Amino acid sequence: MKKETISGKQFAFLLFMYLNSGVLLMGQNAVAGADSWLSLLLAAICILPFYFIYIDLLKRHPQKDFFAILKEICGPKLGKFLITLYVLYAIVLASFAMSNHAQFLHTISLIGMPLWAIMIFMAIIVFLVLRMGFEVLARWIEMVLPVLLAMLVLTGILTLTESHTIDNFTFLYDGVKPVFIGGFHFLSFPFGEALLLFGLLDNVKCKKWNLPKTVCLTLFLTTLFIMSNFFRNLSVLGPNLMSILNYPTYEASTLIDAGIFIERIESIVSTNFVLSDFIKTSICLLFAARGLQSLFNQREIACFAPYLILISFAIALFVFPSIIMNQLWIEQISYWFWPLLLLLPLFLWLFTVLQQKREKNKATKSAC
Repeated sequence: MKKETISGKQFAFLLFMYLNSGVLLMGQNAVAGADSWLSLLLAAICILPFYFIYIDLLKRHPQKDFFAILKEICGPKLGKFLITLYVLYAIVLASFAMSNHAQFLHTISLIGMPLWAIMIFMAIIVFLVLRMGFEVLARWIEMVLPVLLAMLVLTGILTLTESHTIDNFTFLYDGVKPVFIGGFHFLSFPFGEALLLFGLLDNVKCKKWNLPKTVCLTLFLTTLFIMSNFFRNLSVLGPNLMSILNYPTYEASTLIDAGIFIERIESIVSTNFVLSDFIKTSICLLFAARGLQSLFNQREIACFAPYLILISFAIALFVFPSIIMNQLWIEQISYWFWPLLLLLPLFLWLFTVLQQKREKNKATKSAC
C-alpha cells in the first residue's frame, strides 16, 4: 500500500473544513436555541481531551493505523466486527453529507433539478478523490482554503451593516439544562465525528508545531469561527427568524447590500458549504475504504471506490430524502454513536497505556 504523508498545516485545514460541515449550514441547536454558542463552547472544551487521546493512541502504535490497532487489541474476530461497524457508520455519515449538499443546492438555486442529479456531480468528484488518495485531497484544500476564508471574512464584515441591537443576545435564557443538552449534541455532531479524520493519520509531518498543538489551535479557531458566524446570524436575523430558517447563514448573507459593483455575494457562502460537505464526504469514504482494505487485506483502496459511491448514493437518496430527515439525524440520532466515537477509543487508549506500563515494569525488574 502506498504510504501517504501530509503536513500539519494540511491536516489543520482538513480538520477545519470537516468540523464546519453541516454546523454552519444548519445554524443553531434546536434545544439550546439562542444559547447554542454556550453549548458549542462546552462541547469544544469536552472534546479536546479525546482528540489528544486519538493522537496519543496512534503515537503509541507506530507504523499502525486505527484499524490495525483495533485488531491487535480486540483480537481478529472482535476487531473485524468493530471495523465493520465503523465502516457502516462512515458510509452513513458520507450519505448524510451528500444529501446535505444536494438539499442545500436544490433549495437555493437548482430548484428544478432532481436530487439524484445533483448528487451525481458530487459522487463523481468524490470517486476521483478515492482513486487519487488522501494526500491529493490535503494538497488541494491547502491551496483553496486561504482564498475561501478571506472571502468569508469579507462576507461577515459586509453582513454587519444589517445587524440589529444587542437585545438579540441572551445568556442562559432557558436555564442551564438546554445548554448541556445542546452541548451533548454538539459533542457528537460535529466534534465526535472527527475520529474518522484522525483514523486516516498514517503519517503527518508537523515542522512548526507538534500535532497536539496543531489540533488544539485548529479546534480553537474553528470554534471561534462558528461562534462568530452564529453571533452574526443572531444579530442580523434575530432568534425567532433564525430558529425557523433551514439555512440561516445563507439567508443572512442574502441581505448584504454592497452597491451595484458587488452582487450575489451569498454565492461565496454557498461555495463554503459545498466544499465543506465535499471534504466531509471524501474523508468518510476514504475512512470506509481503509476499513474495507483492512478487512479484506487488499493492497489498494481504489478497488472499493465504485461500491462505496453507489451505496452512499443510494442511502443519501432513500434514507435522507429531505431536510427534515437531515435535521432528525443531527438532533436525535447522531449522539447514539457515542460508544464508537468516544468510549471505544478511550478504552483502546487506556488498555494501551496500562499494557505498556506493565511491560515497562517487567523490563525494569528483569534488568535488576
